[in-house]
Amino acid sequence: MLKKISFIIIFLSSFMTYAQILPSPKNIVYGDGEFLLKKNAEISVNGSIGKTTSEYMVGQLSTATGFQFKLKEGPAKKGIVFSEVSPNSDLGEEGYKLEISKNLILIKAKSEKGMFYAV
Repeated sequence: MLKKISFIIIFLSSFMTYAQILPSPKNIVYGDGEFLLKKNAEISVNGSIGKTTSEYMVGQLSTATGFQFKLKEGPAKKGIVFSEVSPNSDLGEEGYKLEISKNLILIKAKSEKGMFYAV
């Protein structure tokens, strides 16, 4: 199981390390560290959009890891969080902002399309 999780993390991190993301992001800012997906990681939706994409992500991650992730609603300070940005944001309909730190992956968008493209 640990090998499977390690492979997934290495695979996903390779995309960020070498910026092999399609379509290409408008801007990438690299930092230090990594987010380690644990079996008790929280996946949260904060806002009126993102539920469909977060449910999809829970299903994909559960299948890939064997972990049973639970989806929560409301703000969170750790885990994976889908958060709606202001309708006045300069993000386009398919745009997103992805912030990754040691304890948090924050996915921000103003539409479900943007949430999906972030995943």
